[in-house]
Amino acid sequence: MAPFDQMFYISLGLSVGGAHEFPDSPSKPWVNNASDAMQNFWEAKEQWLPTWYDDMNALQIDYVRVYAI
Repeated sequence: MAPFDQMFYISLGLSVGGAHEFPDSPSKPWVNNASDAMQNFWEAKEQWLPTWYDDMNALQIDYVRVYAI
């Protein structure tokens, strides 16, 4: 067990992915069943990249609550 009277780090991670969570639509730059959906998404970055504002384009964590170890 970690000694909680000393400095230590909590590692936080974020996982994203999948192509089937969103219905196909004209505004979506990939088709769910496409074998190259990720490539289509990246090639259409001129559509979605401008929506990633400077202060909102990073994972921001407000706080972390630990209930049990």
